[in-house]
Amino acid sequence: MKNSQKGFVVPLLVAIIALLVIGGGVYLYENKKAEVPAVVDNTTQQSNQIQQANPQSNNTAPVPTAQNNQSSVKPSITILSPNGGENWKIGQTYTISFAKTGELGAITVRLNRYSDDGVRVGAETIGTTNTNTFSFKVPVGTSETRGNAGRYKIQVIVDKYSSGMGVADESGDYFSITEPNITQPSIKVLSPNDGETIKIGGLNTISWSSTGLDQSTITIKLNDESKSCPAGMVGCQNSYIIAYGLKNTGSYSWDTLARMSGSSTGPNSVVLIPGVKYKIEICKDYTNVCDSSNNYFTVTDPNASLITVLSPSAGSVLRVGQPYQITWSGHFEQGNEVFSINSFPTNSDTYGTIATVSLAQASCTGSGMGHWADPSTCSYTWTPTYPTPSLKIQVFNNYNGNQFGYSGVFSIVQ
Repeated sequence: MKNSQKGFVVPLLVAIIALLVIGGGVYLYENKKAEVPAVVDNTTQQSNQIQQANPQSNNTAPVPTAQNNQSSVKPSITILSPNGGENWKIGQTYTISFAKTGELGAITVRLNRYSDDGVRVGAETIGTTNTNTFSFKVPVGTSETRGNAGRYKIQVIVDKYSSGMGVADESGDYFSITEPNITQPSIKVLSPNDGETIKIGGLNTISWSSTGLDQSTITIKLNDESKSCPAGMVGCQNSYIIAYGLKNTGSYSWDTLARMSGSSTGPNSVVLIPGVKYKIEICKDYTNVCDSSNNYFTVTDPNASLITVLSPSAGSVLRVGQPYQITWSGHFEQGNEVFSINSFPTNSDTYGTIATVSLAQASCTGSGMGHWADPSTCSYTWTPTYPTPSLKIQVFNNYNGNQFGYSGVFSIVQ
Protein backbone atom coordinates (compact mmCIF):
# COMPACT_ATOMS: atom_id res chain seq x y z
CA MET A 1 0.00 0.00 0.00
CA LYS A 2 2.68 2.27 0.96
CA ASN A 3 4.64 1.46 -2.12
CA SER A 4 1.68 2.05 -4.46
CA GLN A 5 0.98 5.48 -2.93
CA LYS A 6 4.61 6.39 -3.18
CA GLY A 7 4.61 5.49 -6.83
CA PHE A 8 1.58 7.72 -7.45
CA VAL A 9 2.89 10.76 -5.61
CA VAL A 10 6.14 11.07 -7.54
CA PRO A 11 4.56 11.44 -10.98
CA LEU A 12 2.09 13.93 -9.60
CA LEU A 13 4.84 16.15 -8.25
CA VAL A 14 6.61 16.08 -11.58
CA ALA A 15 3.43 17.19 -13.36
CA ILE A 16 2.86 20.05 -10.92
CA ILE A 17 6.43 21.31 -11.37
CA ALA A 18 6.07 21.20 -15.15
CA LEU A 19 2.88 23.27 -15.00
CA LEU A 20 4.58 25.84 -12.80
CA VAL A 21 7.52 26.19 -15.22
CA ILE A 22 5.29 26.61 -18.23
CA GLY A 23 3.08 29.14 -16.46
CA GLY A 24 6.04 31.23 -15.32
CA GLY A 25 7.46 31.45 -18.82
CA VAL A 26 4.18 32.65 -20.22
CA TYR A 27 4.00 35.29 -17.49
CA LEU A 28 7.48 36.65 -18.23
CA TYR A 29 6.82 36.77 -21.95
CA GLU A 30 3.67 38.83 -21.50
CA ASN A 31 5.40 41.31 -19.17
CA LYS A 32 8.32 41.86 -21.61
CA LYS A 33 5.89 42.46 -24.42
CA ALA A 34 4.15 45.21 -22.44
CA GLU A 35 7.50 47.10 -21.86
CA VAL A 36 8.35 47.61 -25.63
CA PRO A 37 7.25 51.22 -26.71
CA ALA A 38 5.13 51.68 -29.79
CA VAL A 39 6.82 53.13 -32.96
CA VAL A 40 5.38 56.60 -33.79
CA ASP A 41 5.61 58.31 -37.23
CA ASN A 42 6.67 61.84 -36.19
CA THR A 43 6.22 63.28 -39.67
CA THR A 44 2.73 62.00 -39.84
CA GLN A 45 2.02 63.18 -36.31
CA GLN A 46 3.35 66.77 -37.02
CA SER A 47 1.42 66.89 -40.25
CA ASN A 48 -1.72 65.82 -38.45
CA GLN A 49 -1.13 68.50 -35.80
CA ILE A 50 -0.67 71.24 -38.46
CA GLN A 51 -3.82 70.07 -40.24
CA GLN A 52 -5.74 70.11 -37.00
CA ALA A 53 -4.51 73.68 -36.28
CA ASN A 54 -5.28 74.88 -39.81
CA PRO A 55 -7.61 72.43 -41.51
CA GLN A 56 -7.81 74.64 -44.68
CA SER A 57 -4.03 74.49 -45.33
CA ASN A 58 -2.58 71.49 -47.11
CA ASN A 59 1.24 71.06 -47.30
CA THR A 60 1.95 74.90 -46.95
CA ALA A 61 5.48 75.78 -45.64
CA PRO A 62 5.74 78.33 -42.80
CA VAL A 63 6.62 81.96 -43.92
CA PRO A 64 10.18 82.95 -42.87
CA THR A 65 10.56 86.10 -40.75
CA ALA A 66 12.81 89.17 -41.43
CA GLN A 67 15.08 88.03 -38.67
CA ASN A 68 15.55 84.68 -40.39
CA ASN A 69 16.32 86.48 -43.71
CA GLN A 70 18.96 88.76 -42.12
CA SER A 71 20.79 85.91 -40.55
CA SER A 72 20.71 83.93 -43.77
CA VAL A 73 22.52 86.65 -45.93
CA LYS A 74 26.19 85.85 -46.20
CA PRO A 75 28.37 89.00 -45.80
CA SER A 76 30.43 89.98 -48.85
CA ILE A 77 32.28 92.97 -50.31
CA THR A 78 33.12 93.77 -53.96
CA ILE A 79 35.31 96.61 -55.30
CA LEU A 80 33.67 98.69 -58.02
CA SER A 81 36.36 101.32 -58.61
CA PRO A 82 39.25 101.33 -59.30
CA ASN A 83 38.89 97.92 -60.84
CA GLY A 84 41.61 97.92 -63.51
CA GLY A 85 42.89 100.19 -66.27
CA GLU A 86 42.45 103.53 -64.51
CA ASN A 87 45.24 106.12 -64.34
CA TRP A 88 45.57 108.14 -61.15
CA LYS A 89 47.59 111.35 -61.02
CA ILE A 90 49.75 112.28 -58.06
CA GLY A 91 48.19 115.07 -56.03
CA GLN A 92 44.65 114.36 -57.26
CA THR A 93 41.79 112.99 -55.12
CA TYR A 94 39.84 109.88 -56.18
CA THR A 95 36.82 107.98 -54.84
CA ILE A 96 37.22 104.30 -54.05
CA SER A 97 33.81 102.60 -54.21
CA PHE A 98 32.57 99.08 -53.43
CA ALA A 99 29.37 97.09 -52.91
CA LYS A 100 28.69 95.15 -49.74
CA THR A 101 26.05 92.78 -48.35
CA GLY A 102 25.26 91.65 -44.84
CA GLU A 103 26.26 93.22 -41.57
CA LEU A 104 29.90 94.38 -41.81
CA GLY A 105 31.96 96.41 -39.41
CA ALA A 106 34.75 98.88 -40.24
CA ILE A 107 36.30 98.34 -43.68
CA THR A 108 40.08 98.70 -44.04
CA VAL A 109 41.31 100.13 -47.36
CA ARG A 110 44.78 99.26 -48.64
CA LEU A 111 46.92 100.29 -51.59
CA ASN A 112 48.80 97.25 -52.90
CA ARG A 113 51.80 97.46 -55.21
CA TYR A 114 52.87 94.65 -57.54
CA SER A 115 56.00 93.77 -59.45
CA ASP A 116 56.01 93.22 -63.21
CA ASP A 117 55.55 89.51 -62.71
CA GLY A 118 52.47 89.98 -60.50
CA VAL A 119 54.04 89.49 -57.09
CA ARG A 120 52.73 91.82 -54.41
CA VAL A 121 55.71 93.78 -53.11
CA GLY A 122 54.01 96.38 -50.94
CA ALA A 123 50.81 97.04 -49.04
CA GLU A 124 49.89 100.27 -47.30
CA THR A 125 46.79 100.91 -45.24
CA ILE A 126 45.37 104.22 -46.43
CA GLY A 127 42.30 104.42 -44.17
CA THR A 128 39.08 102.88 -42.92
CA THR A 129 35.41 103.51 -43.65
CA ASN A 130 31.96 102.31 -42.62
CA THR A 131 30.31 103.35 -45.89
CA ASN A 132 30.49 102.21 -49.51
CA THR A 133 33.11 104.81 -50.53
CA PHE A 134 36.49 106.13 -49.46
CA SER A 135 38.17 109.35 -50.66
CA PHE A 136 41.92 109.13 -51.28
CA LYS A 137 44.40 111.83 -52.33
CA VAL A 138 47.42 110.30 -54.04
CA PRO A 139 50.47 111.57 -52.13
CA VAL A 140 53.42 113.23 -53.80
CA GLY A 141 56.19 110.76 -54.56
CA THR A 142 53.97 107.71 -54.97
CA SER A 143 55.16 106.64 -58.42
CA GLU A 144 58.83 107.38 -57.70
CA THR A 145 59.21 105.74 -54.31
CA ARG A 146 56.71 102.92 -54.53
CA GLY A 147 57.60 101.11 -57.69
CA ASN A 148 56.11 100.53 -61.08
CA ALA A 149 53.52 103.20 -61.88
CA GLY A 150 51.35 100.66 -63.72
CA ARG A 151 51.08 98.03 -60.97
CA TYR A 152 48.61 99.04 -58.28
CA LYS A 153 45.44 97.52 -56.83
CA ILE A 154 43.04 98.57 -54.08
CA GLN A 155 42.12 95.99 -51.44
CA VAL A 156 39.24 96.24 -48.96
CA ILE A 157 39.19 94.03 -45.88
CA VAL A 158 36.79 93.30 -43.01
CA ASP A 159 38.78 91.33 -40.44
CA LYS A 160 35.75 89.82 -38.72
CA TYR A 161 32.03 90.46 -38.86
CA SER A 162 29.35 89.70 -36.27
CA SER A 163 28.59 86.12 -37.21
CA GLY A 164 31.63 84.81 -39.01
CA MET A 165 35.20 85.23 -40.21
CA GLY A 166 36.60 88.07 -42.36
CA VAL A 167 35.79 89.00 -45.96
CA ALA A 168 37.91 90.89 -48.53
CA ASP A 169 38.15 91.91 -52.17
CA GLU A 170 40.76 93.44 -54.46
CA SER A 171 40.70 95.36 -57.76
CA GLY A 172 40.16 93.01 -60.68
CA ASP A 173 43.21 94.30 -62.52
CA TYR A 174 46.05 96.78 -62.14
CA PHE A 175 45.68 100.55 -62.37
CA SER A 176 48.50 103.08 -62.73
CA ILE A 177 49.73 106.06 -60.72
CA THR A 178 51.73 108.69 -62.62
CA GLU A 179 52.92 112.26 -62.35
CA PRO A 180 50.35 114.94 -63.16
CA ASN A 181 50.36 116.49 -66.60
CA ILE A 182 52.93 119.22 -65.99
CA THR A 183 52.55 122.30 -68.14
CA GLN A 184 55.90 123.68 -69.26
CA PRO A 185 56.30 127.32 -68.17
CA SER A 186 55.96 129.84 -70.96
CA ILE A 187 55.47 133.56 -71.59
CA LYS A 188 53.96 135.34 -74.58
CA VAL A 189 54.23 139.08 -75.18
CA LEU A 190 50.83 140.46 -76.21
CA SER A 191 51.51 144.19 -76.45
CA PRO A 192 53.42 145.90 -77.91
CA ASN A 193 53.86 142.99 -80.27
CA ASP A 194 53.37 143.85 -83.92
CA GLY A 195 54.27 147.26 -85.32
CA GLU A 196 52.53 149.46 -82.78
CA THR A 197 53.51 153.10 -82.27
CA ILE A 198 54.04 154.21 -78.69
CA LYS A 199 53.89 157.84 -77.75
CA ILE A 200 56.57 159.19 -75.50
CA GLY A 201 55.05 160.62 -72.35
CA GLY A 202 52.43 159.20 -70.03
CA LEU A 203 51.79 155.53 -69.34
CA ASN A 204 51.72 152.73 -71.91
CA THR A 205 50.55 149.19 -71.11
CA ILE A 206 52.84 146.22 -71.62
CA SER A 207 50.79 143.00 -71.49
CA TRP A 208 51.58 139.31 -71.66
CA SER A 209 50.14 135.88 -71.00
CA SER A 210 51.84 132.98 -69.26
CA THR A 211 51.43 129.36 -68.17
CA GLY A 212 53.07 127.67 -65.23
CA LEU A 213 54.34 130.96 -63.74
CA ASP A 214 51.63 131.90 -61.25
CA GLN A 215 53.97 132.52 -58.31
CA SER A 216 56.99 133.64 -60.32
CA THR A 217 58.46 137.08 -60.72
CA ILE A 218 59.43 138.53 -64.08
CA THR A 219 61.73 141.07 -65.72
CA ILE A 220 60.70 143.37 -68.59
CA LYS A 221 63.39 144.54 -70.99
CA LEU A 222 63.53 146.99 -73.87
CA ASN A 223 65.69 145.73 -76.73
CA ASP A 224 67.04 148.28 -79.19
CA GLU A 225 66.80 146.42 -82.50
CA SER A 226 68.38 149.30 -84.43
CA LYS A 227 71.67 149.03 -82.61
CA SER A 228 74.07 146.15 -83.13
CA CYS A 229 76.45 145.23 -80.34
CA PRO A 230 78.91 142.51 -81.39
CA ALA A 231 79.87 140.11 -78.64
CA GLY A 232 82.72 141.44 -76.55
CA MET A 233 82.34 145.06 -77.65
CA VAL A 234 83.04 147.13 -74.56
CA GLY A 235 80.57 149.91 -73.80
CA CYS A 236 78.02 148.83 -76.40
CA GLN A 237 74.56 148.26 -74.99
CA ASN A 238 71.27 147.54 -76.71
CA SER A 239 69.14 145.89 -74.01
CA TYR A 240 67.74 147.84 -71.09
CA ILE A 241 65.71 146.85 -68.05
CA ILE A 242 62.34 148.55 -67.72
CA ALA A 243 61.39 146.73 -64.51
CA TYR A 244 62.42 143.59 -62.63
CA GLY A 245 61.11 141.45 -59.78
CA LEU A 246 57.53 142.11 -60.89
CA LYS A 247 54.59 139.94 -59.89
CA ASN A 248 53.25 137.95 -62.79
CA THR A 249 50.02 139.96 -63.16
CA GLY A 250 49.90 139.97 -66.98
CA SER A 251 50.27 143.72 -67.41
CA TYR A 252 52.55 146.61 -66.47
CA SER A 253 52.06 150.36 -66.81
CA TRP A 254 55.22 151.64 -68.45
CA ASP A 255 56.27 155.24 -67.97
CA THR A 256 58.01 155.89 -71.27
CA LEU A 257 59.75 158.95 -69.82
CA ALA A 258 61.45 156.86 -67.13
CA ARG A 259 65.10 156.06 -67.59
CA MET A 260 66.06 152.42 -68.04
CA SER A 261 69.19 150.62 -66.91
CA GLY A 262 71.30 147.98 -68.56
CA SER A 263 71.06 145.92 -65.37
CA SER A 264 68.99 145.90 -62.22
CA THR A 265 71.67 147.89 -60.39
CA GLY A 266 73.80 149.37 -63.16
CA PRO A 267 74.43 153.10 -63.61
CA ASN A 268 73.85 153.20 -67.36
CA SER A 269 70.56 154.94 -68.01
CA VAL A 270 68.80 155.54 -71.29
CA VAL A 271 65.51 156.87 -72.48
CA LEU A 272 63.47 156.12 -75.58
CA ILE A 273 64.69 157.62 -78.82
CA PRO A 274 62.03 158.50 -81.41
CA GLY A 275 62.42 156.69 -84.73
CA VAL A 276 64.37 153.75 -83.30
CA LYS A 277 63.05 150.20 -83.67
CA TYR A 278 62.37 148.45 -80.37
CA LYS A 279 61.07 145.17 -79.04
CA ILE A 280 59.83 144.22 -75.58
CA GLU A 281 61.27 141.09 -73.98
CA ILE A 282 59.74 139.48 -70.88
CA CYS A 283 61.51 136.75 -68.90
CA LYS A 284 60.86 134.71 -65.82
CA ASP A 285 63.49 135.89 -63.37
CA TYR A 286 66.75 133.92 -63.37
CA THR A 287 65.66 131.61 -66.20
CA ASN A 288 65.66 131.48 -69.98
CA VAL A 289 61.85 131.32 -70.11
CA CYS A 290 61.38 134.43 -72.26
CA ASP A 291 59.43 135.90 -75.14
CA SER A 292 59.90 139.00 -77.30
CA SER A 293 57.61 141.13 -79.45
CA ASN A 294 56.96 139.50 -82.81
CA ASN A 295 57.73 142.71 -84.65
CA TYR A 296 59.27 146.09 -84.02
CA PHE A 297 57.40 149.01 -82.52
CA THR A 298 58.41 152.63 -82.76
CA VAL A 299 58.04 155.61 -80.48
CA THR A 300 56.93 159.13 -81.33
CA ASP A 301 56.46 162.34 -79.41
CA PRO A 302 53.63 164.48 -80.74
CA ASN A 303 54.30 167.17 -78.16
CA ALA A 304 58.07 167.27 -78.38
CA SER A 305 59.98 170.35 -77.48
CA LEU A 306 62.37 169.94 -80.38
CA ILE A 307 66.09 170.34 -80.53
CA THR A 308 67.16 172.06 -83.71
CA VAL A 309 70.29 170.54 -85.26
CA LEU A 310 72.05 173.42 -87.02
CA SER A 311 74.97 171.53 -88.54
CA PRO A 312 75.91 169.54 -90.52
CA SER A 313 73.37 171.06 -92.86
CA ALA A 314 71.42 169.21 -95.50
CA GLY A 315 73.53 168.41 -98.57
CA SER A 316 76.85 168.96 -96.84
CA VAL A 317 79.85 166.83 -97.83
CA LEU A 318 82.24 165.98 -95.02
CA ARG A 319 85.63 164.34 -95.40
CA VAL A 320 87.12 161.47 -93.41
CA GLY A 321 89.74 162.63 -90.91
CA GLN A 322 88.70 166.29 -90.83
CA PRO A 323 87.05 167.79 -87.72
CA TYR A 324 83.57 169.31 -87.95
CA GLN A 325 81.22 171.03 -85.53
CA ILE A 326 77.90 169.43 -84.74
CA THR A 327 75.73 172.25 -83.38
CA TRP A 328 72.21 172.32 -81.98
CA SER A 329 69.93 174.63 -80.03
CA GLY A 330 66.98 174.36 -77.69
CA HIS A 331 65.53 175.22 -74.30
CA PHE A 332 67.18 173.04 -71.68
CA GLU A 333 65.35 173.64 -68.43
CA GLN A 334 67.13 171.15 -66.15
CA GLY A 335 70.51 172.74 -66.40
CA ASN A 336 72.20 169.30 -66.15
CA GLU A 337 71.11 167.66 -69.41
CA VAL A 338 73.12 164.95 -71.11
CA PHE A 339 72.89 164.65 -74.89
CA SER A 340 73.32 161.61 -77.11
CA ILE A 341 74.68 162.44 -80.54
CA ASN A 342 73.74 159.63 -82.92
CA SER A 343 74.40 158.98 -86.59
CA PHE A 344 71.59 157.50 -88.69
CA PRO A 345 72.61 156.10 -92.09
CA THR A 346 69.59 156.38 -94.38
CA ASN A 347 70.30 153.01 -96.00
CA SER A 348 70.55 151.01 -92.77
CA ASP A 349 68.38 149.96 -89.87
CA THR A 350 71.17 150.55 -87.37
CA TYR A 351 72.57 153.69 -85.86
CA GLY A 352 75.73 154.56 -84.05
CA THR A 353 76.36 156.76 -81.05
CA ILE A 354 79.00 159.34 -81.80
CA ALA A 355 79.21 160.73 -78.29
CA THR A 356 77.35 161.31 -75.06
CA VAL A 357 78.05 164.77 -73.64
CA SER A 358 76.81 166.87 -70.75
CA LEU A 359 75.48 170.39 -71.02
CA ALA A 360 78.84 171.71 -69.82
CA GLN A 361 80.85 169.51 -72.18
CA ALA A 362 78.76 170.74 -75.10
CA SER A 363 79.87 174.35 -74.43
CA CYS A 364 76.29 175.56 -74.48
CA THR A 365 75.84 179.32 -74.68
CA GLY A 366 72.85 181.48 -73.82
CA SER A 367 70.45 181.20 -70.92
CA GLY A 368 68.03 178.67 -72.43
CA MET A 369 66.57 177.92 -68.99
CA GLY A 370 62.95 178.44 -69.97
CA HIS A 371 60.75 178.65 -73.00
CA TRP A 372 60.51 182.38 -72.43
CA ALA A 373 64.30 182.78 -72.76
CA ASP A 374 66.48 182.65 -75.82
CA PRO A 375 67.47 179.07 -76.74
CA SER A 376 70.86 177.77 -75.83
CA THR A 377 73.27 176.78 -78.57
CA CYS A 378 75.58 173.80 -78.00
CA SER A 379 78.32 172.17 -80.03
CA TYR A 380 80.53 169.11 -80.27
CA THR A 381 83.62 168.55 -82.39
CA TRP A 382 83.40 165.38 -84.47
CA THR A 383 85.95 163.81 -86.83
CA PRO A 384 84.39 161.27 -89.26
CA THR A 385 86.35 158.00 -89.53
CA TYR A 386 84.80 156.31 -92.59
CA PRO A 387 82.87 157.34 -95.68
CA THR A 388 79.07 157.16 -95.70
CA PRO A 389 77.03 158.16 -98.75
CA SER A 390 73.93 159.29 -96.90
CA LEU A 391 73.24 159.90 -93.23
CA LYS A 392 71.83 162.34 -90.69
CA ILE A 393 72.67 163.37 -87.13
CA GLN A 394 70.27 163.06 -84.20
CA VAL A 395 70.75 164.95 -80.94
CA PHE A 396 68.71 163.54 -78.08
CA ASN A 397 68.23 164.83 -74.53
CA ASN A 398 68.75 161.79 -72.28
CA TYR A 399 66.99 163.50 -69.40
CA ASN A 400 63.91 164.46 -71.35
CA GLY A 401 62.61 162.05 -73.95
CA ASN A 402 60.50 164.87 -75.40
CA GLN A 403 63.59 166.65 -76.69
CA PHE A 404 65.32 165.50 -79.84
CA GLY A 405 66.07 166.68 -83.34
CA TYR A 406 67.63 165.64 -86.64
CA SER A 407 69.94 167.27 -89.12
CA GLY A 408 69.40 167.24 -92.82
CA VAL A 409 70.87 164.39 -94.86
CA PHE A 410 74.56 164.78 -95.70
CA SER A 411 77.45 162.58 -96.85
CA ILE A 412 81.00 161.65 -95.86
CA VAL A 413 83.67 161.00 -98.47
CA GLN A 414 87.25 159.77 -98.28
